[in-house]
Amino acid sequence: MKFTEFFWDFDGTLFDTYPRINRAVHKSLHEMGIDVSPEELLPVLKRSLGHVYRTFAPGREKEASEIYHSHAEDEGYESMQSAAFFNLGRSKSRKIEAVIKLRVAAGKDSP
Repeated sequence: MKFTEFFWDFDGTLFDTYPRINRAVHKSLHEMGIDVSPEELLPVLKRSLGHVYRTFAPGREKEASEIYHSHAEDEGYESMQSAAFFNLGRSKSRKIEAVIKLRVAAGKDSP
């Protein structure tokens, strides 16, 4: 069977990006003079970035978003950790992820 369409839950299933997003949001709010702990931020962040801005920086959402994006770029993509294969060890996890990426790019239906 060949798949023609697929979808996935990227954050929390394939990759755990919440730690990097939380760091970038925390830095951006701190830069704006808003004092909130990373622990307090995380549950709000898991709803959406917009919710974070409306909750902690009402009226300054655009400013918060712009500052966040500069800090998110500083985090870099390499700071994302694989969630789906986390317990397999880093080198085996990377090999499996590479195979999946190649098979998806090539239009293969399963890893």
